[in-house]
Amino acid sequence: MALPGSRTVPAERTIAPGQLAFQSAGFAYVARPARSRSSSSGAEIGRARRGRLTRLNLITGGFALLVALFHAWTGLQVWRLGYALSDARSLEQHLAKEQSELAVEYAAQTRPERLEKEARERLGLGPPAPGQVVVLR
Repeated sequence: MALPGSRTVPAERTIAPGQLAFQSAGFAYVARPARSRSSSSGAEIGRARRGRLTRLNLITGGFALLVALFHAWTGLQVWRLGYALSDARSLEQHLAKEQSELAVEYAAQTRPERLEKEARERLGLGPPAPGQVVVLR
């Protein structure tokens, strides 16, 4: 069926490559030259093409698998490091609390009044006698 205003070539006529095949609605359709094929049959070409596609699909799938495994591994590392960071923060808080408690205890233990009392009671010491102090020059 021809479109109005179109010109078709009769079926019995052979069309050479590059020759006008038909014209319709302002477009001209020209016959393309036939592709030259090597000595291989169409089935062999199809198998070769399928083989290349299969290899390409395997390579692409393998790459996607590697990306997915890397993504999972990095997620596990983030999870593991998150727990390690949480443990380190709680340890830091515990040690800071212990340090402040020890600073208070040190200040209490090194008070001059307490040291004098311990020297008198535990060690039996007292103030020096007038002849015991020697001044060095």
